[in-house]
Amino acid sequence: MNYIFAFDIGTTHTKTAVYDEHGTRTYHEVRNSPQLHLSRQGHVEIDPDEVFRLFAASFSDALNSLNLKSEDSIYVSTSGIAPTFILVDRELKPLTNGILYSDLRFSKTFKALAPYRQEFFEQTGNPLDSQHWLVRLEYFKKMFPDKINKAKYITDILSYVQLRLTGKNMMSLSVAHASGLLDYRTLDFNSLTKEMFGVYFDTIPQIQRYNEYSEARFDFGRRTVKIIIKPPISDAMAAAYSLGAHENSVITLNIGTTATMFYRMDEPRPSRHYFLNVSPFGGYYFAVGSTAAAGGYIDYILNLLQMNHSDLVKLRGKTEILETPYIWGEKSPIFDPDASAAIVKFKGYHTKKDLALASIEAVANSVHHNLVYMNDGGSKIKEIRMSGKAGSYHVLRTALACLTKSNVIYHKELDELYAHYVLITGKFNLGKGQITKCDHKLAQYYSDKFSEYTKLYRIMEKL
Repeated sequence: MNYIFAFDIGTTHTKTAVYDEHGTRTYHEVRNSPQLHLSRQGHVEIDPDEVFRLFAASFSDALNSLNLKSEDSIYVSTSGIAPTFILVDRELKPLTNGILYSDLRFSKTFKALAPYRQEFFEQTGNPLDSQHWLVRLEYFKKMFPDKINKAKYITDILSYVQLRLTGKNMMSLSVAHASGLLDYRTLDFNSLTKEMFGVYFDTIPQIQRYNEYSEARFDFGRRTVKIIIKPPISDAMAAAYSLGAHENSVITLNIGTTATMFYRMDEPRPSRHYFLNVSPFGGYYFAVGSTAAAGGYIDYILNLLQMNHSDLVKLRGKTEILETPYIWGEKSPIFDPDASAAIVKFKGYHTKKDLALASIEAVANSVHHNLVYMNDGGSKIKEIRMSGKAGSYHVLRTALACLTKSNVIYHKELDELYAHYVLITGKFNLGKGQITKCDHKLAQYYSDKFSEYTKLYRIMEKL
């Protein structure tokens, strides 16, 4: 029997599962992720050793749930927060915590690299962004040269788990592209990476395609098993594959703390308004929208209002209040790390309900803002497939259905773990979801709100 151990680490929760070769999930568990280290300076970090200990404990528990036989094969497939950035010494001890995509300390370095933006775009197919490794490398070369000079490996949080298991510093094709390291045309390191890493180039991971794997031995209890380790993917890619992003003419949308949406392209179309990411296999690409302010923004407003998740599920109606949700800056389609949130048209008779409604509408508008650019090639989107807690909000689904003129199908029980079964076996069978269509009485209302939303951002940008 072939078993697939799927491990997905998120900013809040880490999920694990075991699938057999027939697609039956024989084990499932959700644990708290290691606590993020946050600071008022905008630093967002996670301890790599805590992540590896969590992986080892989760894998051991999963193995103990199986009645393993000597002829059984165990595949290990991981996904999670990416891209991150870690310096590791030759004894495999981290010199830094894993620095997350949402870390704000690189703003000055990002602006200093302005002369390279055009060249970066031409090579990677993506706008230069503060989450990319070249920006982080320049920051550490300037601010902490002692640490970077001690580093034997530069890696990310998913590759660190693999490094600890195999002793090899490997990074999957899709994560390397998302980290800004690849030329999207050749799928090899771009010349800027080679030039700017210079003497540190040997410390970065080797690129690994999804049809390649590593083998290792793993001890649990009094037993040792041989495992087959597949290249890791980002949690965003895992969510997309769980919803069938590899199929044509669908948008997949996962709304967690951040929101990510994927749209398949058989030929790459670079844009300054979305990310381009190569598929783990298959020779196609994805247009990827990534909004920093999604479920996290709604949660932030809920905490201020002392409301809870169930209050939002039942919300209906309209509100005059208009919001932009950029409390952590914004990624695509505006790529503005200095963007900030705004609440306007707020009057004395408005209630908590109005503010909560406006926060959900703001997230719908930020998602649609991405889709406007992702679909500018004229391709017809037949449906939007959605997962994530915020997908349960009727207002969010209705707003998106009206704005995009597409059906929105919410898959409540689906999570990123299913992607690992899909990627390893090539089998995909998505069950039925909850369909939401546009309420035509609200179509003009949402259209007008989106126009006001984009105008508000331009006003805020001037301020």
